[in-house]
Amino acid sequence: MSPTYLDLVKGIEGVTGVLMVIFMAIAFTLATRWFRRNLIKLPKPFDRITGFNAFWYSHHMFVIVYALLVVHGEFLYLVHIWYRKTTWMYLAVPVLLYAGERTLRFFRSGSYTVRLLKVAIYPGGVLTLQMSKPPQFRYKSGQYMFVQCPAVSPFEWI
Repeated sequence: MSPTYLDLVKGIEGVTGVLMVIFMAIAFTLATRWFRRNLIKLPKPFDRITGFNAFWYSHHMFVIVYALLVVHGEFLYLVHIWYRKTTWMYLAVPVLLYAGERTLRFFRSGSYTVRLLKVAIYPGGVLTLQMSKPPQFRYKSGQYMFVQCPAVSPFEWI
């Protein structure tokens, strides 16, 4: 007797598949312009689920989605031979590259407190910040920096 559709959905591969779709739908929804730019005004306490931080945190659910994908791949219904369940292989290189980049960024980052000397908004919504340069900061051509304002968000870096 072949399993019914409900049997497939109730199994581990069904549950992990549905959860992955839910997490990705949340990340997609919070990435839309209306939520990311805080254009939708929700009543309190739901107003905290909009804005850039909601977008940022929801996109870090990819870690959960990748873990679910590995579990999903291990319980494939159509493949029964263990060495043919190769989902983890397709994820290993991108995950290792991402983890390596984040580790390198962590070790190379330095925190410097600066004073804002001038702030201007030009046509087209271009924001310029003129800051004091910390004495220990050495500029090299091609560098970029992440800016954080703890008063706005302790976790948001732009």
